Amino acid sequence: DVGGCKQLPVRGDVALARRLLTEQGVSLQGMKVPFYVNNDGRNVVLARAVAAQWKRVLGLDAVVRPLAFQAFVNRGASPRGLDGVFRFSWATPYPDPDGSLFPLFSTERVGRDNFSRYSNPAFDRVIVRQARESNEVADRALEYRAAEQLLCEDLPMVPLTFSLSRYLLAPNVKAAAGSYLDRTSGQPLLRQLWIP
Repeated sequence: DVGGCKQLPVRGDVALARRLLTEQGVSLQGMKVPFYVNNDGRNVVLARAVAAQWKRVLGLDAVVRPLAFQAFVNRGASPRGLDGVFRFSWATPYPDPDGSLFPLFSTERVGRDNFSRYSNPAFDRVIVRQARESNEVADRALEYRAAEQLLCEDLPMVPLTFSLSRYLLAPNVKAAAGSYLDRTSGQPLLRQLWIP
């Protein structure tokens, strides 16, 4: 149940995807859409692999359009926005649901971090007025779950890939703060590592 986010992570089910599209009278066969991606790292390779899968499975012709990072951000933030699908990655700046939910989906952030241009007054109310103003941790958690449920119903973005990083450290490497990785981003805390 993708629309209700009940099954996460969502498993690939080609037959179901085709059936659901057919039931809605949607044919992607031969449709051509731009697929924006910033050209850093392996983003273009990843986008081309995803586009090839869409072509093979759904007949959708996603044309990969690599942009330099700043050009990608400028295009996403412009009044015109990104007029097709896009690959966008996000790492929350702090360990709280608000670090992803507010910037990526609030109306206030359209044209800044909210490149999908999603706008839902009910979502904004839950995030800004209910979750953020809640003094109790348990109440905040319930409000953020309510906000997530709205996103599951609307699906303004669909996660396509998840990254996994692995780091090897020599046994003699120590961490000043007692942790080798930032707990929110998973990135190594290079400034805090030392060799005795």
